Amino acid sequence: MNALNLKKIFIALSLLIATLLLCTQSVTAEVDEPRATQNVLVVHSSYDSFPWTVSIQKGIEQRFASHTQPIEFWTEYLDTKRIKSPHYFEKLHELLSIKYKEAALDLIITVDNDAYDFMMHDHDVLFPNTPVVFSGFNGYQQMYFEDQPLVTGVVEESSFEETIDLALSLHPQTQKVVFLIPDAWPSRLAWVKGLPDKYQGRVEVTNSYANSLKSIDAELKALGANLVVIPLNSFMISSGEYFPFPELISYLASKNYPVYGLWDVALGHGIIGGKLVSGELQGSEAARLGLKILEGEPVSEVAIIEQSPNNFMFDWLQLRRFNLTLDDLPEGAVVINRPVNFYEKYKVITWIVISIILFLTFLIALLSINIRQRKRVERELSYQASHDSLTGLVNRREFELRSERLLSLKRQNFNHHVLCYMDLDQFKLVNDNHGHNAGDELLRQLGFELQKMVRRGDTLARLGGDEFGILMEYCSIEDAYRIAGSFLKMIQEYQFFWEEHTLKVSVSIGLVPITQESSNLTQLLKDADAACYIAKDKGRNRIQVYDSDDSEIAQAYGEMKWVEVLQHALKNDQLCLYAQPIISLKDRTDQHLEILLRMENESGNIITPDNFLPAAERYNLITSIDRWVINKTFSVLANKPEFLAQLNVCAINLSGPSVSSSEMLEYIIEQLNSFKIPGYKICFEITETAAISNLGKATEFMKTLKALGCRFSLDDFGSGLSSFAYLKNLPVDYLKIDGMFVKDIVDDPIDFAMVKSINEIGQVMGMLTIAEFVENHNIKDALQQIGVDYVQGYSIERPMPLAQIISRSSTSNLSKID
Repeated sequence: MNALNLKKIFIALSLLIATLLLCTQSVTAEVDEPRATQNVLVVHSSYDSFPWTVSIQKGIEQRFASHTQPIEFWTEYLDTKRIKSPHYFEKLHELLSIKYKEAALDLIITVDNDAYDFMMHDHDVLFPNTPVVFSGFNGYQQMYFEDQPLVTGVVEESSFEETIDLALSLHPQTQKVVFLIPDAWPSRLAWVKGLPDKYQGRVEVTNSYANSLKSIDAELKALGANLVVIPLNSFMISSGEYFPFPELISYLASKNYPVYGLWDVALGHGIIGGKLVSGELQGSEAARLGLKILEGEPVSEVAIIEQSPNNFMFDWLQLRRFNLTLDDLPEGAVVINRPVNFYEKYKVITWIVISIILFLTFLIALLSINIRQRKRVERELSYQASHDSLTGLVNRREFELRSERLLSLKRQNFNHHVLCYMDLDQFKLVNDNHGHNAGDELLRQLGFELQKMVRRGDTLARLGGDEFGILMEYCSIEDAYRIAGSFLKMIQEYQFFWEEHTLKVSVSIGLVPITQESSNLTQLLKDADAACYIAKDKGRNRIQVYDSDDSEIAQAYGEMKWVEVLQHALKNDQLCLYAQPIISLKDRTDQHLEILLRMENESGNIITPDNFLPAAERYNLITSIDRWVINKTFSVLANKPEFLAQLNVCAINLSGPSVSSSEMLEYIIEQLNSFKIPGYKICFEITETAAISNLGKATEFMKTLKALGCRFSLDDFGSGLSSFAYLKNLPVDYLKIDGMFVKDIVDDPIDFAMVKSINEIGQVMGMLTIAEFVENHNIKDALQQIGVDYVQGYSIERPMPLAQIISRSSTSNLSKID
């Protein structure tokens, strides 16, 4: 570079420094704020388009791409291959001292020795306490870094001997290995200085200092045949620029010399290969060390990588020129430009064809399956659709189908038939006192005993929780009464053993003759229910025959006992709030409650909702009850701000009619605003049946309240046939897994799998899961193993008055269970 060009550079740098000084004087001091990004300065020895520079920068950026925190890169190119003037470096120091004075650098990465020496010259002044990671460092000695506590990095060490040994093994006729070192770089001379002695007697190692293509040609020709050429550097042409290194390699390869290299930037330009220094790998490893430092690891614990990470790499095109095969190469070698075989080239099409063939083969195999197996599967599916999973009896759906068929036949050819409706007495006491497992086992055993007693041709079904129905075909009412008496006696005398307890129950039975006047199944079931109700009202454990002229039946239809009781309870504030904790298996501070409803009668006894809610739903009082619960709950929470602050979520049950009611939606919004209850504190719990019965309105209802922060829990999830089909359309936050699956997960692998599947689906969809009916610690442990988020049940805590929980919360958590 001539003096005129240097003068222009100095003037430009001086103007830039002056401009930066003026800018810094005009900027007012600001209070330091925490930075969202980390600043990394990368300093290259060479110019930006130099192949080695490009390669190592690529490795740095690819490695840093995995860092989660944003990084702002600052990059400098010293261009020391073309400019070495001391004045130039002085001006660069001045420029950098101004440019990075306020940059707050978190890390400096240097590329090659010149950049490292330059940055360390004034490191303590310009960048005190800033860690430095070097890469591409040649001539490494440990003593250079013993007094540098903030320095680590990656050593660059060319694999001379491995590359020479490789060339000699692949070209056994080789007589001379020639290193091209134009311009006599001292560092390159030092690298190859000892090689002739090491290979004395095996091959002659010589150096060429030719600095033009013509002189290189002449020297190589003078050395004779059977040469291996390894270029280490290019040469400078008259303009002051280096003759491009890739062009030098291409030129040498065109002369049919086996050309080997030491850096991967030469690969693809004519070298056969070698154990190559990878700029990309150097940069990647330096960035890996830098990431450790940025993530808080002390520099002193980030060891220098003293073994240069070099790889055996080859060019397929050059291997073919010299008749070399992949078997000749070292194990694990990387080969570029390798032709893609048919499979690799058409991998997608190949797999599509294979998949089609496999599919057709599978289809043919399916079609060839024995027809009896297909029939067996169909029978199993039909059985599951028509039978109760707990007792194995016919389910309500199948019972109704058979009843409708019988009614249809009756109209054509009248015969005597009877519908028998049975409801166990005080069955809830078994569940409450001994758990749902005991109740389920009792139902299974009674179903088995009843099945043994029914006549052949009659249909015994489980119609609901503790309700059974028998369709007695071709049976008079007198015979039906006699048969029902045997059922009554059997159940009355049956002893059920459970955990050292002997339990007994009774049954109330309603009989309805199926006559020519019987209009439809719905009316028949209503009549049977009314007859059974009279049997219970008379003291239970008895049989009642339906008679439309019976004054007691008429009275049962007319009184609407529960309707009056509920209306009186609403008017006189005889409903009361209970609550049950829902605990997190992952965060003990996450406090949830589910609000439960009870009724207090005139005698002060507490009545559970299963006694009056069915009547409320039947006679359209359920929305009034929902309004009472919402108003009362919000009022309590508003008057207890300390409790509300401690509570994370308060769950309130909503009925199906409420979820479909625009008036209820307006009422909830009005109550939230009136009591100033934060929406995110409230979770409305709805059953999946209620949600999907009017999916459009339910979805609109939920989305409107979710916009106010409210959450939604889908209760009894998994019990419906369409649970998963509708789930993705419902904006729910919690899935409450049906207790029928939870209570047996310890002993039943199917239930365990169901709970696990529901939990996984919920997590994939971003929902939290709640398991109910957690009745012992084994169930709780199994749920924790599965990964369920919350649990609820008697093992956690029984329901208690809300006022009692609020009183207890002032001294402890909402739940007493750890």
